[in-house]
Amino acid sequence: GIMMDCPNIADLKDKSKRPAYMRKTAFVPCACQKCFFCKNGFTRGVAHKPPAGLPRFRVKLDPPSPAKPPVPPNKHSRKRVNIKKHVDWCRVCMEREKNAHPEISKDVLRNTGRIRKTRNGCLECSSGRGVVVCEYCWPKYCHDL
Repeated sequence: GIMMDCPNIADLKDKSKRPAYMRKTAFVPCACQKCFFCKNGFTRGVAHKPPAGLPRFRVKLDPPSPAKPPVPPNKHSRKRVNIKKHVDWCRVCMEREKNAHPEISKDVLRNTGRIRKTRNGCLECSSGRGVVVCEYCWPKYCHDL
């Protein structure tokens, strides 16, 4: 290793006395406390792996937007409105079939043909995110259960 090629550690401070395979530029700070350079007070420009479970790069997230105040269920629209660009599964049909057949997975239930697809529903339900409800379930749908 480095100790064999450069027995006097102080020589590493002099760029001209470094072994040929070492960079001749200034050392870049490193705080891993594991590598030769950290243990001997030197650093180099290698990005060491972070400890397991930590992300390699920290992402700065925007603060969450304030939630809209919930609309009381009696003020929800009584008319189904378009809330999605693409069709989705009716939440009422899905809940009904899940309760009737708890041992069957959602994917299998969707393929039975008993759960309808639509893009309409109540825009105010589910804290303003909207709930997809088919036309057959709409008359008996209870807003924000």
